[in-house]
Amino acid sequence: MVKIVFITLGTESAGEMTIALEFAVRLPADRFDIIFLVPRKFAFFFRDKRQRFNHYSLNPKKGKEKNREEILDFFKTQKPHMAVVSDPYTMEYAFSWSGFRFSHLKELGIPVVGVDEFEYPSTDYRIDYYGGLVKQLPPFIEECDVILRNCPLNVPRVTSQKIKNYSFIGGNKKLSREIRKTVRENLGIAEEEKMIFFATSNWEHMILNKIAPLATFLKWRPIIFENYLNLVKGKVALVHVGPDPLGVNKRRFKCLNLKNVAPLDYEKYLLASDLFITFNIVSVTLSKAVFGEVPSIVLQNDKVINFKKLQERLTQMPGWYQDMAGEVKKVFPFKTSSFGWHEFLKPVLRDNDYLNTFLRVPFFKMEEVVSSIEMLLFDSAAAALLKEKQQLYVENMLRLPTPGKVLEEIINENKI
Repeated sequence: MVKIVFITLGTESAGEMTIALEFAVRLPADRFDIIFLVPRKFAFFFRDKRQRFNHYSLNPKKGKEKNREEILDFFKTQKPHMAVVSDPYTMEYAFSWSGFRFSHLKELGIPVVGVDEFEYPSTDYRIDYYGGLVKQLPPFIEECDVILRNCPLNVPRVTSQKIKNYSFIGGNKKLSREIRKTVRENLGIAEEEKMIFFATSNWEHMILNKIAPLATFLKWRPIIFENYLNLVKGKVALVHVGPDPLGVNKRRFKCLNLKNVAPLDYEKYLLASDLFITFNIVSVTLSKAVFGEVPSIVLQNDKVINFKKLQERLTQMPGWYQDMAGEVKKVFPFKTSSFGWHEFLKPVLRDNDYLNTFLRVPFFKMEEVVSSIEMLLFDSAAAALLKEKQQLYVENMLRLPTPGKVLEEIINENKI
């Protein structure tokens, strides 16, 4: 048996946890002994009886010194053959409470496998945030002994002894008609209603750049979104999973707010939907939607918009939109919600067939957003065409090596 520790220490998003679990669940149980090292916040992933992995959780409130001692004791006790870090950068950010840096892991003398979600070397490790703030990151990815690239978001354009591409998800996740019907009935979704799934994370409410008017935009973003849904013609039910409820304003659509959902139930709600909408193009939920043939829309903004220069155009917009423009004043490009990442993601999205599997719609173009939602919900031919593109993409990704094959290569090459 080969013992592997999966390290997922991020506390703001469950994305890296999902990436690690999707990889681990496809590994043969009689070949690999797996344990996860996680913050207490995400220990609930392993309380579900449908989940088979062991875990060790850390309490951020204990502070750096105690947590570092716990982590070092954990490694001494477990004696793993290798460590898989689902995000070396969130691991480094977690140092503020874990006391355990990426360099500390390297000092343990075991092979370190790191997941490169965004083709980091092609970005020169420069990451841009909403409003234009740019940070230079250390090259942790290149310091890993082996680099895993999950596809999507990555394109499998580089393969070497050090870089291993694999399909992020192991198969088509489309639900059967019977299961889909049961899930919707349990949520109270009527047969004639079109179900939209929408999810938000804690990090999407973080204000990383105090220079940009981000706080005002974040205040208005859900209001804009809800008003768009009010304009959609047809019966719509929104299922929202996230920390802050939606639908608190006057609305014409059914809205179900869910705060804490078991991961496997979360996936079922997504796959039972008629449409998935997100502000985050790197969302792992988006990838699951694509692998489950759920038509999807990513709401983006590709340019700086100064509403003061659009006064004539604004007179043609609804009163609420004019109020928004007057208060927000200026918005900046973003591909990943409040984080921005407009330039940072360009290399990984270059010549990327993944972009064919969903619609990218400019968030501030009201008519285009509403018409896109209506098209994918009520135009069966348009939805079917997008599903065909999703099927083709999934078939191509499933030709990539499986996680088991990738790890066997790593074991052989590193003489584990």
